[in-house]
Amino acid sequence: SKSKASDSPWDIIVQYPTQPPNPNELKWWKNIAPLMGRLLQVAQYPLSQQYQYLLFLRNQLVPFLGPYPHQWRSLLTITGHPFEMSLNFQGNGSASTVRLTMEPIGPMTDTAHDRFNQVAAAQISAQVAAQGLKAFDMELHRQIMGYFAVSGEEEQRLLRDYIFTPHSVQGTYCMGFDFLPAGIIAAKGYAFLGVRWKLAPAALGATVLECLERMHARTGTGNVAAARMAVEYLEAGNHFTEFNFLGWDYADAATSRLKLYGMCGGEKPPSLEKAEDVWTLGGKAQGESWCEKGLELLRRLWAYLQETHRQSCLARQLFVLAWNYEIHPDRETPLPKMYLSLHRKNDLFAARALARFFRSLGWEDKANTYVNDLQYVFAHEDLSRTTRIHSIVSLAYPEGKGAYVSMYYHSCL
Repeated sequence: SKSKASDSPWDIIVQYPTQPPNPNELKWWKNIAPLMGRLLQVAQYPLSQQYQYLLFLRNQLVPFLGPYPHQWRSLLTITGHPFEMSLNFQGNGSASTVRLTMEPIGPMTDTAHDRFNQVAAAQISAQVAAQGLKAFDMELHRQIMGYFAVSGEEEQRLLRDYIFTPHSVQGTYCMGFDFLPAGIIAAKGYAFLGVRWKLAPAALGATVLECLERMHARTGTGNVAAARMAVEYLEAGNHFTEFNFLGWDYADAATSRLKLYGMCGGEKPPSLEKAEDVWTLGGKAQGESWCEKGLELLRRLWAYLQETHRQSCLARQLFVLAWNYEIHPDRETPLPKMYLSLHRKNDLFAARALARFFRSLGWEDKANTYVNDLQYVFAHEDLSRTTRIHSIVSLAYPEGKGAYVSMYYHSCL
């Protein structure tokens, strides 16, 4: 249930600060905890789980957010914040899932000792491992982060020979958490490949494929045919850039998903035709049942998000198109997930368009409550005037499970 400010879990938790109190942590908490707390409420988590997940945020994650306001520019968000919350919807009547992703920031981040923020990655993953989360496994973290680690010699070469602007990718890792309704936290890792790309731009595709093949040989992770198909698509479209990353589950290596991320746009706004090409892997996946059904939903969502009602809107066109290809051990074809940027779209328009999309899927419960729930979570904002709350909506269509939709939000007051 929704609660008054005074008795909300995040306000109660903050009354009992860590000793000695840390001013940066307190500022982060006051800026992100109310949003996460309200997301947990609108997703109807039991009160005990609201406390469980907020305390996990407070004690395990907030200490890794660094100075407030943020000084390290993270690849994770358009604003450079190292922290992003999202809400995932699946079928009608099924529980919604609150998730967050963060780039850990440590005291040595961006100093001569840790120019590419590798130390905090090791620290936070070790700390989370020590929590004893159910089925948590570090094997893929060790393999992937070891494979793409930047050595001391490479770090010196990068700093000597390459120019880094404030918008260059300089991080190497972030960590995600799905707060599952059963009281289980599922952790995910992401290796940013931008620094590795800078060292050898033309070789990144081959390097990624070699890593995926080597992991499959060692632990049965992923699927070599699907990995090749994903890498070949990115190579053919010149989509290996500074902005690729590789994701995995902190789960048993033989069953974990692997996810290869690509992106296009920026200079020239991406088109629906490009999105369809990505979805079908250049036509190679056409004919598979999930592909055709998912394409229909992609076209529908795209149409709902096109703004024709107000020509004066800042962003009628999509700013950037991103996607991942999920490589699963028992599938020869990678499964696509599309990320459509909502950056600079009016938030009330976006919320209504999403509610319309949910209704078209038969998700009446989510369609009926989405706009009001969003206004409750972002109570300090007037949705009819803001353009910064929604950052991305993602769509996937896993076979046998139906549509899988996630909304990503600007996650700081």
